[in-house]
Amino acid sequence: MDTTSPGELMAGTAVRMTKTDRRSQLLDVAATLVVERGPAAVTIERVAAEAGVSRALAYQHFANADDVLVALYRREVAGLADAILAAVARRAEPEAKLRAAIGTFLDIVGARHGLFTVLSAAGSHVPTAADDGTRAGQRFTAALFEDSFGLPPRRARVAAALLLGTLNGGVEALAAGELRRGEVERSALEVALVLIGDRS
Repeated sequence: MDTTSPGELMAGTAVRMTKTDRRSQLLDVAATLVVERGPAAVTIERVAAEAGVSRALAYQHFANADDVLVALYRREVAGLADAILAAVARRAEPEAKLRAAIGTFLDIVGARHGLFTVLSAAGSHVPTAADDGTRAGQRFTAALFEDSFGLPPRRARVAAALLLGTLNGGVEALAAGELRRGEVERSALEVALVLIGDRS
C-alpha cells in the first residue's frame, strides 16, 4: 500500500513507501528526537514534520506520542533479540554462543545506549513497555539458557536475571568510562560460565 501523503504529492516531494517502511521511517525520526532532545520532544506533529509527511499520515500509524514511544521501545527490544538469536545460531560451542550473545548485546545496546536509557528510565514515557521489555528480555535470555545450555527453567531464570544485571551494569560503566569493553565482556562471560556450570 502506498502511504504517500497528499502534501507530499502537492509539493512534488513524494516518496512512495509501504506502510511498514513508512512506520519504520517515523520510528527512526522519533529515535533521533529522543536521543537529541528527549522523549518530551516526540509529538506526532514534530515526528511528521521531521519525516516530511502530513500529521494525518503520522496519525494513521500512531494514536499519540506515547504510542510512538512504546512502539519505538518495542522495536528496539525486538531488534536486539533478533540480532542475539542470529549471532547465537551461527555458533556451535557453548562458550562461543555466550561470547556471541554478550558481544551482540554490547554492540547494539552500546551503540544505542542513549535511546535504551531514555526509553527505559524511571519516570519514562514508556514505563509499562519498559517493564514488559525487561520481563521479555529475562524470558528471552532464560529461554536461551534452557535451549542452548540445557538449564532447567528455574535455574535458567536465575541465570538470565544475573547475566542481564551484569550486562546492564557493564553498559552503564562503559558509558561512564569506568570500564573498558573487554572488562565487561570478560565479567559477563565469567558470570555466564559459572551459571551454566562450566568453570573452565
